[in-house]
Amino acid sequence: MEEGFRRSSFELLLAGLALATGPLSDAPTAGAAPARRPARAQVTLTSVYHAAEQTLRRSGKIYTATIRTTTRYPGGQIQGVDRVWVDVGNEVGRTESSSRTPRGWVTEYRIDTPHGSYLRYPQDSKVTPATLNTCYGTGIAVSVVLGCPGPTETSTTQVRFGRYGGKAAVVLVKSATVSGEDSSASSVSRLYLDPGTSLPIVMTVTGKVSSGRVSPYGARAVYTHHFVDRRALPAHLFDPASIGYRSPETDLNHPPAGFTVYWLGAHVPGTGRYPALTLYQVETAGGGGPGYYFILHYGKSPNPVAQPLLDLQDYPAGRNGFLRSPNGPCRPGQRVALAHSVATIHGGSEYSACAYFPGTTVFISVTGGREAAGNPYDSPGGMLALVRALQPRTPTR
Repeated sequence: MEEGFRRSSFELLLAGLALATGPLSDAPTAGAAPARRPARAQVTLTSVYHAAEQTLRRSGKIYTATIRTTTRYPGGQIQGVDRVWVDVGNEVGRTESSSRTPRGWVTEYRIDTPHGSYLRYPQDSKVTPATLNTCYGTGIAVSVVLGCPGPTETSTTQVRFGRYGGKAAVVLVKSATVSGEDSSASSVSRLYLDPGTSLPIVMTVTGKVSSGRVSPYGARAVYTHHFVDRRALPAHLFDPASIGYRSPETDLNHPPAGFTVYWLGAHVPGTGRYPALTLYQVETAGGGGPGYYFILHYGKSPNPVAQPLLDLQDYPAGRNGFLRSPNGPCRPGQRVALAHSVATIHGGSEYSACAYFPGTTVFISVTGGREAAGNPYDSPGGMLALVRALQPRTPTR
C-alpha cells in the first residue's frame, strides 16, 4: 500500500470516523462510581452522553485512557496507540495518537480547550489551529471521550443494547460517510459502553475507503482507562505550548525590510452588533502568489477556528496594480476618509474593503460560503468598523 494512501486513510478512519476513546475492561471503572442504570426506554443518545459527563465529574480526577487500535486492509494492517487525558472540571483534553509506519512510530499531538483546539502533525514542527465539535448538550471533555460528528462527516447514530465480554453493554451504532481532500470513506461502527458509567469498552469498525480505488477495511480499538489525581500529572499537560504552540502573531515579527504590518490586534473587543474577534492564524507568503506578504485570519471569540469571520491580506503598496484592476478586489468603491489614510468599501455577494497606508495596502474580506451567512461584518457598517480599527503593528522580539 502506498504511503500516501496509508497516511490519508489512517487519519480519515481513526480521526474522521472517530475510533473514539474509552476502555476495554470487564472490571468496574477505577475511581468512578457507577450511576443508577435507567430503564431501556429512557436511554437516548443525549442521555448516554450526559451520563458519561456525570461519571467524569463524579470522579473528581483526570480521566486517562490508552487505546490500542488495529486496522486491517487488503495486504496489511496499521497499528496505533492513543493516549488520552481529560479534565472535565476545566473542559480540556489532550490526545497523543501514535501509528506504526515503515519508518517507525510517529505521533500526532492535539490539545482541546474552550478557547480553541491545537494540532501538531508528525511531519510538522508548527502547531496549527483545529476545530472540535461538541454535541448532545455536553462539553469538550465528553467530545474527546465519546467523539462527536465532524465537519466533513454525514452520520446517523442509534442506541442499542448488547453484550461484550459476557456482560451487558450499551452500543452506539453509527453509520458514517467522511469526505477528505483526496479520499472518502463509509463505515459502520459499534462503540460498546459500560451501562453503569456510559464510558467506552471497545469499538469495532467495518467499511471501505475510496482513494482512486475502493479498499475495504476493518478496525478494532481496545481500551484501558483509569482516573488519576491532578497532582500526579505534569502541570502544563493541557497547555498548548507543551506541544509547541506559539501565538500566531509571532509570525508577524519579521516583515520584509521597510514593510509595516497593519492589523486589528490579537484580540478585538466586541462593540454593539459586532462580535469580539481573535487572531487565530497567520500565513506568510514572502511575496508569493499575487503579492501579499501576510494573511491574517480572525474568528469569533472565544473559539475563532470554529467560527471564522474575516481575513486581512497585507500587500506592499507597490503592487496595487493587481488590487486596483477592474476585476481586482480593490476596484472603485465607496470612499472612506480615515485619520491617516483612505479606504474603499465594496459591495456584491459579500462585502469587502481596502485601506491604503504609506507602503501597505490592506484587503479585508469576510469568510466565504456558509460561514459568511449571518456574519455581521458582511455589511457596509461592518467594513467601516474594521477599516477604522486598523493599526500598525510593532514587532515584538
